[in-house]
Amino acid sequence: MMKKKLSGLFLIWFCLNTGVLYGHDIHISYGKAKLSEKNLSVKVTFYKDDFMQALQNWRGRSLQGLSNNDFDQLKLDYLRRHFEVFINDNQQLQLSIETHNEDEQSIWFELHFQASTQINDLTLKYRVLTAEFSNQMNLLTIQKTQKKKNLIFKSGQTEQTIRF
Repeated sequence: MMKKKLSGLFLIWFCLNTGVLYGHDIHISYGKAKLSEKNLSVKVTFYKDDFMQALQNWRGRSLQGLSNNDFDQLKLDYLRRHFEVFINDNQQLQLSIETHNEDEQSIWFELHFQASTQINDLTLKYRVLTAEFSNQMNLLTIQKTQKKKNLIFKSGQTEQTIRF
């Protein structure tokens, strides 16, 4: 009997202290990118509730009532503002969403950036969710041929330049 009470108390304590009942305490995204001579392709995944909160905050009002087209445009506009890519002499590349999908917990995007010239260096400004969560970490692995770079973007450190 005492074991059951202790087990129940432990379960309640665990749920309250790990965020199980009220969301999650960890704010993280993970992305993989492939860099070629004139292209950057990125697949990135976010917690769905975090991303929706960021969209609502950025919009300044509820997301309810948006048409599918307006909602897709809002996601594109948010990502274009918070995930910027510059190459060579500070030339900004235009972000396009190739596809996106979601499940109960996650939302993911396949993004594409096309350059008109060869990409020699890459500056990334990756501020997705950093305004909403001070502990947000955006992890990104970039691969070019056999070389990989692992990058971490977080509040106060949202910009990095790399060369392969």
